[in-house]
Amino acid sequence: KNNENFQLRYDQTLESLDVFETRSFADDTNLSSFILLKSAYISINNFLDHPLGTGIGSFTYQHDEYIKELKVPKYAEIYGTKNLNKEDANSMFFRILSDFGIFGLLALTVFIIIGSFAIINSNDSDKKAILTGIFIYFLLKFLRMGHYFPEEMFFFLFMFLFNLPKVTLKLSKSKSLELSQ
Repeated sequence: KNNENFQLRYDQTLESLDVFETRSFADDTNLSSFILLKSAYISINNFLDHPLGTGIGSFTYQHDEYIKELKVPKYAEIYGTKNLNKEDANSMFFRILSDFGIFGLLALTVFIIIGSFAIINSNDSDKKAILTGIFIYFLLKFLRMGHYFPEEMFFFLFMFLFNLPKVTLKLSKSKSLELSQ
């Protein structure tokens, strides 16, 4: 059965995608869609203007620059929600894209590839379950949580790294470097 609230938000977000062309939000854009698309607009435009990034923590400053280009919904001006998630971009992906540019995009791509291969190639069902759960946690972080240093993140990062399958790199015919858990 369809969840009407989810479907409504999904539809409104898709309808609001034209903000990338028009630079204008409709006054009835829901707050969640507004914050997500505003952050996407700022991050993508900052990435295009500064492909190498603008430095860690710079999204806040870039927000102040790029928000001037947008016509925000009236409620955002009236109730002061225009600057919501100014510090964290509402998404770690958008923040990394803005702050680190191509290097951040490359690091995220490598992480996703390594994580995917680790899950697919894991023969131990317990490790596979742990890796899958932690991988999903990171994907959710990339999508909707923008803080770099939440307390639990390092725990999950270490759990992920320690549960990666053993990898052996061949250096030469007689020597090999073993990277283990």
